[in-house]
Amino acid sequence: MSIVLTFVFGTMGFFGFGIALHNQLPWIGPVMFQSILGFGLSFLNIAVYGYITDCLRDHAPEAFASINLRNIYSFGTSTP
Repeated sequence: MSIVLTFVFGTMGFFGFGIALHNQLPWIGPVMFQSILGFGLSFLNIAVYGYITDCLRDHAPEAFASINLRNIYSFGTSTP
């Protein structure tokens, strides 16, 4: 179910953002569509963590450690 929600909200957010920029809407248009996109992608995180926990039970600690290291690295490289 969360994959379907990701597809619906993600598609709406991506295309809405592009259309809002193309039509030069006020700033609130692209911001709202970017928010919808972020909302939709949060469901993808739920699906990924659920899949790792259920299907890759033997490798779950290593998978979660690699995900967290990637997030720490991304944060470290994006801050000035």
